[in-house]
Amino acid sequence: MPYVGNKSTTFNTFSATDVSITDDLTVTDDASVGGDLTVTGGITTGGSLNAVTDIIGTSSDMTIKNTANGENIFLKTTTGGSLITPVKIHSGGVFEAKLGAVFNEDSADVDFRVESASKDAMIFVDAGNNRLQIGSTTTDDDQMFQLIQTSGSAGFGIHTNRAAAGGSALILSKSRNNAVGSFTIVQDNDSLGRITFQGDDGTDIKTEAAEISAEIDGTPGSNDMPTRLVFKVTADGANSTTERMDIKPLGTVAMNNNAPDTNGLQVYSKDSSFTGQVLSLEANRNTSNGTYKFLGCHRVGTATVLNIFDDGDITNTNNSYGSISDEKLKENIADASSQWDDIKALKVRKFSFKTDKKSSADKLGVIAQEVEAAGMNGLVTEIVDEVRDENQFLEDGKTENPKYWQVTGKAETTTKQVKYSILYMKAVKALQEAMTRIETLETKVKALEDA
Repeated sequence: MPYVGNKSTTFNTFSATDVSITDDLTVTDDASVGGDLTVTGGITTGGSLNAVTDIIGTSSDMTIKNTANGENIFLKTTTGGSLITPVKIHSGGVFEAKLGAVFNEDSADVDFRVESASKDAMIFVDAGNNRLQIGSTTTDDDQMFQLIQTSGSAGFGIHTNRAAAGGSALILSKSRNNAVGSFTIVQDNDSLGRITFQGDDGTDIKTEAAEISAEIDGTPGSNDMPTRLVFKVTADGANSTTERMDIKPLGTVAMNNNAPDTNGLQVYSKDSSFTGQVLSLEANRNTSNGTYKFLGCHRVGTATVLNIFDDGDITNTNNSYGSISDEKLKENIADASSQWDDIKALKVRKFSFKTDKKSSADKLGVIAQEVEAAGMNGLVTEIVDEVRDENQFLEDGKTENPKYWQVTGKAETTTKQVKYSILYMKAVKALQEAMTRIETLETKVKALEDA
């Protein structure tokens, strides 16, 4: 039967169909209500509290508490004719949803937030924008998942403890099917995933600065996924990325150019200043005694065919060095003039380079300024010297300088070079002239001997 009370009420045990009490309800043992239980004040039971329909608190706050030390609070319901306990609140305050939990099942525009010791939004679900944010309720971006750190550096770590070879993995995948669990094969040039870097340009943080992406390169099939890895960066003055390097399915590498798979490495320079280098090979070793190589060319499993050493020496297997010399490429062909005087005027010197710090000469050659003085200015060229960052460490004296020995500009000095290959051809012409003179003298000597 219904029960209505207008003041605080205490029972040993209590059972009613519907209950309405305008103050407190205290039951020293079990309380059972077949319908609604409405209490304006507090509800205290020494045992269990059961209501078939609703438990309604009409004061400003409604508190469910267990004052027995070390005991828990259980919220129970019935399913399939059996009483189950889907929710347990431990005495220490831990909330346990034994059978799972769903928040916002009605898909309302209601946010969800979990606080940590120092962040009021350690986990934040922005229901209206379909976003999951870690660390903040606000954002400057519109991606579905965001990790935000308002001070310090944001970081995302994946860690594996495992007594085996396998480690952590970050997997980016794609299907051309719109349904989860259904599969449609990807196509040539499809992007499988990308990592994008963006920076604040004073207006927003959506301007792309760099990108690494994996793209299908060919025709995929079952257990067959030909892919290229593409690296893009944004140039000064631009607001979008440009492809600068890609690694192709066969492992070939192309820089600044979409080179075919047949080139192992292709580098294309887009520098229009005429002062840069297409390829620079540098080593952090101050030696020039031929103890290491700048470049080695080998036929796998067969032989070494070419080496360029630290002292500038170039060696190859057959001592053959050539020049493109087909007649179809040449014009204004004529016999060379005499080189006798030029070769005679040359001073062949012994010397050593200052950087080698030798105690005596160990090289043989010419001096550029003396070649010019002999009238052969065409054999001498000049290049503008480079200015390099010579600080191996930063100001603290400990941190490695990431720009150590990089070119930082051009100097006001130049360095002269001699075209030895042309000098050799001049020597060949002079030798031919000497042979002609010798043959003439031999003819005269023979005539005198026969007279």
